[in-house]
Amino acid sequence: TSTTPENVGAPLNSPNDDFAYIYNDKKKSGYFSSNRKGGKGDDDIYYFTDNEVVNKKCEQAVTGTVLDRDTREKISYALVEVFEKGTSIKEIQTPSSASFSFQTYCNSTYKIVGVKEGYESHSIIFDTTEDPNVKLLLNLDLEKTGRQNQDFVITPDRTIININPIYFDFDKWNIRPDAAYELDKVVAIMQQYPQLMIEGTSHTDSRGRDSYNLQLSQKRAESTVKYIIKRGISSHRIYARGYGETQLTNQCENKVKCSGSEHQMNRRTEFVVLNPEFINN
Repeated sequence: TSTTPENVGAPLNSPNDDFAYIYNDKKKSGYFSSNRKGGKGDDDIYYFTDNEVVNKKCEQAVTGTVLDRDTREKISYALVEVFEKGTSIKEIQTPSSASFSFQTYCNSTYKIVGVKEGYESHSIIFDTTEDPNVKLLLNLDLEKTGRQNQDFVITPDRTIININPIYFDFDKWNIRPDAAYELDKVVAIMQQYPQLMIEGTSHTDSRGRDSYNLQLSQKRAESTVKYIIKRGISSHRIYARGYGETQLTNQCENKVKCSGSEHQMNRRTEFVVLNPEFINN
């Protein structure tokens, strides 16, 4: 008699070719064949007990969503291809939810490429960690074909990432939902330009003591940078620096009466490109 196939999950199932699963219910052990890493040849036979593979490799889950880089809307039915050491090991057709997931080995380097008609392809190179309990979140942000490059604002003095201002509530440094939306754009641009080095510059309004505002701006800068690093950007590529109230955008200095909205214009974070020579490379 035949039964419905069942995915037994990790560690028996892996990103590679696993087959010939045999299980002895009385002994609670069995065998299977696989061409996974760590074997002696191509297809090797593995022994396991109670679904624990002897000398099994550490594996880590990766999940993500394919998104329109500008609108942040989900892009359904895109193709996600997974590469290891330059070789394609898996292709995933995203469903209507635009989500994807796959298993990787710990302490390894992979590349994923997102493709969809009407969009430029986009790739991300990432490293897995040594903790199999950590689930990596990697969104693929695709840019529509033919869109003019509006990623940066370039002036004689500096180059900044072109996003809407990141605002904070008074005396706070938590990431608001509107701020998270803009920070995701920063992540997408840094993925597109993997050599860019960025400084997250945070500013306060003039209310409060100057020394306190300097400390507050540093906390805000660090908050935005931590958000970006958690989404896969290396900590070596982005730095946090708070300027307090030293770079106001309007007339609202100490002892100047201003409205709440005018003060809010000064509570912002901008992302300054430290090596703009790489933008056109």
